[in-house]
Amino acid sequence: MKNAFYFLSLTFLFSISIGSASATVFRVNNGLTENIPNGLFNQLKTAHDDFKVKNGDTLMVEGSGSAKPYEGFTCTKRLVIIGPGYFLGENAGVNSVAASASVNGTITFDKGSQGSYLIGMELTYNLYVYTSNIYCIRSKVASIYFANDAANCKVTSSYINRISAYHPGNNISVTSCIIQSDYSDIAYATYDNNVLSSDGGSDTWKFSSGTFRNNILIDRDDKVEIKSPNFQNNLALNAQFGTDNGNQGNYEPSDLFIGGTSSDGKYQIKATSKFIKAGYNGTQPGIFGGSEPYTLSGVPPIPIIYDLNVPGTGSAASGLNINVKIRGAN
Repeated sequence: MKNAFYFLSLTFLFSISIGSASATVFRVNNGLTENIPNGLFNQLKTAHDDFKVKNGDTLMVEGSGSAKPYEGFTCTKRLVIIGPGYFLGENAGVNSVAASASVNGTITFDKGSQGSYLIGMELTYNLYVYTSNIYCIRSKVASIYFANDAANCKVTSSYINRISAYHPGNNISVTSCIIQSDYSDIAYATYDNNVLSSDGGSDTWKFSSGTFRNNILIDRDDKVEIKSPNFQNNLALNAQFGTDNGNQGNYEPSDLFIGGTSSDGKYQIKATSKFIKAGYNGTQPGIFGGSEPYTLSGVPPIPIIYDLNVPGTGSAASGLNINVKIRGAN
């Protein structure tokens, strides 16, 4: 009851926040009995293919966890796809739901899906982008692949294992992300405020970018083949970035990060660290700085019910007293 109430409330709140009478919010939940006439689908593909789901509509994907993942699909409509986030059990107080909306298959954005958003989702396989104006926000993705017509795309505040490409278009930006590998050779527009972590293994980072600022390289033995006219104020565990233009090397992780067991929270910079203002123009480097700081667990930018207390019984006289705590997620 708790999970169902959470997303019913979330759907209602989101329908208010989008402020558009033309857009419709549909639910996707693979743990409930499908009720298509009332806008409840079991799978993303079923929802996408339904004639009632139009360009500009929203699919609210409810968490079911890795034990019961959703299937992948190919998107040819302009949709907003929203899940509850990821690492939900690792960061206290971010969400009242512990299960992510995990997709055990490939999601492909193809022709017709221009302007689509993927928010708060967890993909254990690939995200293929074959068209322009696709936005991956606050999501955990195993691999993002940008192909021929991928242009004007944005990846921000996300946890990405790998980025790759084949002759992509221009104006692709990656900001405020935790990335484990990027040998894509993409010519990015911006590549700022990221944490580059090959997860303990030696890797090569190879691409170019209009700006490469405020990034933090985690692994000592990584190789760097990055070109940018604005290669500024980056931190490296070794000396890969040199010392010109505000770049620094040989930091001690214990002097920089708060650490801990959270897969993303551990990259918060200590308030007392001498590197807290080491970024461009005195800003904070890493994922929690910049104009779009990272959001723990990728919780979506909509009102979140983080605590819910529902009694098991009620009465006609006293009703059913429900205590709900809601906070905004910017």
